[in-house]
This record gives sequence, structure tokens and C-alpha cells, in this order.
Amino acid sequence: MAEVWLARLSGESGFRKTFVLKILLPHLAEDAACVRMFISEALLGSVLDHPNIVPIFDHGKARESYFIAMEFVSGHTLRSIERSVKKAGGKLPFWLVARTVVAVCDALEYAYSLKDENGVPMMIVHRDITPENVMISFKGVTKVLDFGIAKISTAAIKTEVGVIKGKLAYLAPEQIIGTSPDADARIDLYALGVVLYELLAGIRPFQGANELALFKEIVDKEPAPPRKFEP
Repeated sequence: MAEVWLARLSGESGFRKTFVLKILLPHLAEDAACVRMFISEALLGSVLDHPNIVPIFDHGKARESYFIAMEFVSGHTLRSIERSVKKAGGKLPFWLVARTVVAVCDALEYAYSLKDENGVPMMIVHRDITPENVMISFKGVTKVLDFGIAKISTAAIKTEVGVIKGKLAYLAPEQIIGTSPDADARIDLYALGVVLYELLAGIRPFQGANELALFKEIVDKEPAPPRKFEP
């Protein structure tokens, strides 16, 4: 949906600020739904202020496309860390997994409890909690990324409802069978549970060979206890 660039702002007296520039792909700048989603991410970022959420500094339109400027996190995603550890024949230590998941819970609890200027709950649901969207900085700080497909229930920021969002392996059964398409906070907690299982066991709880098989497992199958893979 967007290109991501590392950028630097330079000013007088040697001022420098490194940040990430996210630019909506040119062909999507003509798509009203994509533009709305992109702008919603920027507007949401303007109200999210939590140490475990990547902040957004600015957004706008330039050269016929839209951009978002956000904090540069010097570190790695959970997915990158997990793959590196697995390649070396190891597994992530329990203390790191626990600390990371607690930090993500703190960030999500903050988002869920946020209210608008009129005191109305915004009911923010991330909808894409995965190892790719959680980073650990080189300073050891956990950061939740990409509220781009978040569901927000406010008059000021509107997002699509009744549409399944998120990566397939992390979808809750209720999303798949359609009993709860208008996601609430529970789908984020379910997805985080899948992430936790994956980090502890070294594999995902469901291993369907294709989309249909994966969906069937998520809906019908009881996952094996993680201790089966990590005594």
C-alpha cells in the first residue's frame, strides 16, 4: 500500500532529525478507500501517545500523493529476531517473550481506553497484531507498529466495518466464520495469543497447507499445548 523510506530533516545550527517517511503508492492515491485508510492512520497517530506505540509526527500531500512522517525505531521486528534465533538453533528466552507481550498489552490497553475530546470512547482496535508489527529497539523498548487498518468508532475518524482485516494466520475464529466481522478488542488479544504461542513453541498453532485448510484448523482444531514443542 505504501513505500517506506528513511529520511532526515536538517536545520540550522547542525539540527538533524531522522524519521521514517511512509508514502502512499501513486496508483493508490486515486483510490478513495485507500486514501481514507491512509489518512485515518495519520489522524489516529496524532492522538496516540504511548511509549510502546510508534508516534506520528506529521502527514500531508505532496506531488500528488500522501505521506506520513513517523518515529524511526532503531531495532528489529519480532519476526526478524525470531527468525535469526531459530536460524542459530535457539529459541527466544521466556523473559524476553513475557516482557514483550506485556508491553504490547500495555499499548493495546491504552488504545482501547482512549477517549475523544468529548469523552466518548474511541474503541480503537489494531486488527493486525503480528510479529511483523512489533519491534524491539536496540535500547530494549517494545514498539507496536502500523495502526493503518485499525478500527476506530468515532465521528472524526471513520474506518471500514464488516470487512475482515489482518493476516490470515492471526485471525480469530469469529472473524473467519463471520459471527464477529465488526471487530472488537478481543481479536487483538487472540492475535497476540497466537504471537505468544509462536514465540514460545517456535511454530504457529495452526499449520494449514493452504487458505482453506488454515481457516478450517483455526475454527475447528484445538492447538497442541506449547510445552509439547518446548518442554
